[in-house]
Amino acid sequence: MAMIMCMSASTFAQAAVKESITDSMNTLAPEGWTWPLPLFEHWNYGFWMFWSLGGNGMDNWGISGTIGNPAPAAYFSRTPPVTNYETWLESSVLNARIYECADIYLEFDIKLTDVFMNQSENMLVQYKVEGGSWITVKQFTNAGSFDWQTESVVLNDVPGELFRIRFLATGSASTGIYYWYIDNIYVYAECSPPLNLSGSYLNDSVYLEWSSPACDFLKSDPVITGTMIDGYNIYRSDDFGESFHLIDALPVKDTQYVDHNVVFQGYHEYYVTTLYDVCESIPSDTAIVEYLNLIEYPGNEPFRINPVPAKNELTITLSENFKIIRVFNFYGHLMHQQMIGKEKVITVNTATYAAGPYLVQLTNENAETFTKRILIIP
Repeated sequence: MAMIMCMSASTFAQAAVKESITDSMNTLAPEGWTWPLPLFEHWNYGFWMFWSLGGNGMDNWGISGTIGNPAPAAYFSRTPPVTNYETWLESSVLNARIYECADIYLEFDIKLTDVFMNQSENMLVQYKVEGGSWITVKQFTNAGSFDWQTESVVLNDVPGELFRIRFLATGSASTGIYYWYIDNIYVYAECSPPLNLSGSYLNDSVYLEWSSPACDFLKSDPVITGTMIDGYNIYRSDDFGESFHLIDALPVKDTQYVDHNVVFQGYHEYYVTTLYDVCESIPSDTAIVEYLNLIEYPGNEPFRINPVPAKNELTITLSENFKIIRVFNFYGHLMHQQMIGKEKVITVNTATYAAGPYLVQLTNENAETFTKRILIIP
């Protein structure tokens, strides 16, 4: 009877990668035999498809089918007992060469069931770029058991490089712990966003400008590596940041943009992303632009509000005589009320206000009310 084994495309690719990569722990394989980002490892295959073991203590490594976050998970066990050990679970070669203008992140979950709590057993998280040495980015010690916790680290010097990661168990006696568990390994790139986004309102339009991403560490021809910038995407929110939508279907080739399609008064939020050959970046910082005031006043304004938008404090400067000031939230609830004497500058503490739109209303001696809308940001 013949046995037929079915493998998915991703399974076959991972198997091919593992067979192709050299067993040497000190020399990285050629680029043609590398694994592209992102890498997800949930141990669902039940064996070391993408990984290799080394050092004195390799028999202590295994994959648990019953424990994980969720199960399965890789583990380092106390048995068989080993002393003065140093053993590792090491990835195949990862390829970040197309991500020169990016940050490379390593995320993972880790758990410890301890025995002696003597701080003599350790789990180190390390990475190594081509031609370099192992660099430790996290270290855990057996100072007591802890449940699953998620860790995230930036792998410096990795953008544009070939590299490996590994989990290094080391200590005086493996019997000092029960198990180290490792799960949900995720290695990925976040392409760099534009910088210094600013916006202003002029002549019924919103003017945006920004700086190109900081990519001073580019190492090779951007056409080859994929770090060429193809343009920028502009996103706008008209509901105080609840949702954003792309406002131009074509990438913007410059670092400036004029939004002529703002159709109602109030506050609008913008962010910009960078489009590379291989990815779209994370969002830039958000720029908040006021498109007209809620009420326009002929001649001199009866009062001015600064800053706009506000965070911890509002300063209202009066050019007329008023008797009372009130601040209402978006739902009409009174947040602040204050009688006004002869003062011409009033300060309102907004540090405890939830982010969102508010109305500032002033009433003069003739019972006339004047209202402006403002925005409180986090």
